[in-house]
Amino acid sequence: MLAYTLRPGAQRKDSVHLKQTSTPSLDVNYLRVLLQVPANRIGAQTMTLGQLKIMQEVITLSVFVPFAVLYMGQQLKLDYLWAGLCMLGAVYFMFRS
Repeated sequence: MLAYTLRPGAQRKDSVHLKQTSTPSLDVNYLRVLLQVPANRIGAQTMTLGQLKIMQEVITLSVFVPFAVLYMGQQLKLDYLWAGLCMLGAVYFMFRS
């Protein structure tokens, strides 16, 4: 359950979006962070900043795209494939040396 306070003078309707945050999306975000933080701490010793950033984006896409399709019921689009291929290209160029 989310707890929040209103800003002085704010209307209750301004904070409705906080009530709509679902627990499963928080769990997915937590999973993403669990994967990213160790990767960043371990990888900072052997990888460049650019490589870590690309790794972070690949992890984010690999967690949120299945979540969007399987849990949220979003239609699988060809755009997901193109985004994935762009990320594979970025991985190739960042890690090829």
